[in-house]
Amino acid sequence: WKKKTGINKTKFAKGEYNLSIVKDSIKQIKELSLPNNITSKSTEIYYLTLSKICRSFINENFYIKATEMTSSELEEYLKLLGIDTDLIKTWSKVSKNTDLAKFAKQIPTIEQFNKDKNTYIDLIKSFHLIRYGSINLS
Repeated sequence: WKKKTGINKTKFAKGEYNLSIVKDSIKQIKELSLPNNITSKSTEIYYLTLSKICRSFINENFYIKATEMTSSELEEYLKLLGIDTDLIKTWSKVSKNTDLAKFAKQIPTIEQFNKDKNTYIDLIKSFHLIRYGSINLS
């Protein structure tokens, strides 16, 4: 009995459980601040982070490898899933803005930064609604 009570309990540490991927994703996007010094490199990092958050959400929500797909491959896959064409167009537009920032080193205006950030939040909410039919962000 004395030997059994000395078992290292940290061996069975509790794991983390994410209650809501939609809440977590939206929180991450809202907490993402605009770059202090806007350069092509900081713009690229900002848009890479936005894209990664959204793609990770799509990964978890639809069980597809969105983080490993190109924007056009993901767009085609969303069409195959029967997602609304307006939502796919919105995804396509924001993905093109992201690709321009990442690959063409194009620096958008401050208004465009904020608009794209809000568009990503709206996309996450819409994808969640498609999957589960309701959303509770409280």
